[in-house]
Amino acid sequence: MSAILGRPDVPSDNKRRELWRAVHADRGPALLSDCGSDFVAAVARLATSSRDPASANVAFEQAAAKSVTMSLFHDVARRALVRASMAGGGAAEFAAQFFGEATSYYVARDISGMIGSPANVGTAGDAVRLRKDVAAAVQAVVRRLGKPSTSAAGWSRYVAKVVDALSQ
Repeated sequence: MSAILGRPDVPSDNKRRELWRAVHADRGPALLSDCGSDFVAAVARLATSSRDPASANVAFEQAAAKSVTMSLFHDVARRALVRASMAGGGAAEFAAQFFGEATSYYVARDISGMIGSPANVGTAGDAVRLRKDVAAAVQAVVRRLGKPSTSAAGWSRYVAKVVDALSQ
């Protein structure tokens, strides 16, 4: 996977596909469980009523205080909720932002050893552009899938559909 991630001659959509194939192979069912958790579904529901970043953050804090577990995806969900509230796109925008943020995390994790290599990611600025480009490719796929269900079971099914689409 790292063989293509930093290469400028590889289209962002190909990088997206290979990244999500690798993430899914690495994390397996835990990926679907974490991204499709009841907590993330609850945050997706918050996106339907949060219209500004401040109220979105307060709503998130209230939901997080009731959560029994914390994970990386709690932070991803917070960022996605705030961004979705700025865009005003409800649950659909939350989903796009959620998977875009998760992608940014995985790209940053995987390219850290490639920065400085002219054949891969030459500078930190190149790394930022790479993260943004691949995240944008992911968001485009998620947006094409339409509005997610925000019920716990519906969100979980939607997540499986997204992960499958991102890997294709």
